[in-house]
Amino acid sequence: MQRIRDSGVCLIDSGSSGPNLCIAAGVRGDEPAPVDAIQQLLAMFATDEIGLSEGKVLLLAGNPLALAQDLPWSKDGVDLDRCFHQADLARPPEAYEERRAREIVRLLDEAEIEILVDFHAGAAPGRGLLVQQAPLACERHLEVTELLAAGVLISDPRPCAAGASLDRFVFGHGGVGVRYELGSLEEPRDLLRFARDEMINLMAGLGMIQGRAFRTRGSKETLEIRDVLLSEAEGFRWFDGMERNLQLAARGTTLGAYANGRCVTLQADAVLVLPARRPDPLLPGEPLVYLAALAP
Repeated sequence: MQRIRDSGVCLIDSGSSGPNLCIAAGVRGDEPAPVDAIQQLLAMFATDEIGLSEGKVLLLAGNPLALAQDLPWSKDGVDLDRCFHQADLARPPEAYEERRAREIVRLLDEAEIEILVDFHAGAAPGRGLLVQQAPLACERHLEVTELLAAGVLISDPRPCAAGASLDRFVFGHGGVGVRYELGSLEEPRDLLRFARDEMINLMAGLGMIQGRAFRTRGSKETLEIRDVLLSEAEGFRWFDGMERNLQLAARGTTLGAYANGRCVTLQADAVLVLPARRPDPLLPGEPLVYLAALAP
């Protein structure tokens, strides 16, 4: 049984037709819990506790080098979660993450992946959320998102800002691409178990694992991304309380300030989605926060 942190990839093929699914994690190396959940899945497959009866599942640790360094991306590297835009893939790669993005694209193509769920564990404590680029009513995506427990479903139909993520790449090539922000539970062991159970429920609900009951969670709060604020300079710091995920903020609310004292203020009411919360300063051009509204 291989160690997913080292190999970065494992393909399990049932030999029968069915969904071709990629379960991804560790695209950012400081979010290890979903990667360890994939390792537990591998142990369950190896001992026949679960078995794949239909289709193929590609288990993917996105950024092994960053995982080994416990960094969002490798030292002197770039954000792998922004490396999947066609323009980025067409340029000669320089950083490790740019080379890794090309490897991942090749793996997805070789496995003929139709569905990808990319697990993250970097959001603020509290409710988990799902993000997709497809319209909220897209039936192919609903078949997947209804199998996942997160109570918030967000559509992000805007053109790419600051590069493209892995789920956006899959959607852009005709597949189902979903980003799953698990939230950060207080006990890491609980988060690991929750992520593993969500992965198993996904495969069972898609008919890939026989003999396992699965549950659906069809009723979700729905939001749509309307804008994104990008960092304009180094040294941005949130004001107290403003970095909480999924909070409603009114027009005129001041979110924080740059090192030179210039403040960032909302121009319209918005739900704040995935505010960047890394302890190190944001770089210019990185997403500061996504601004959403209740879906019509």
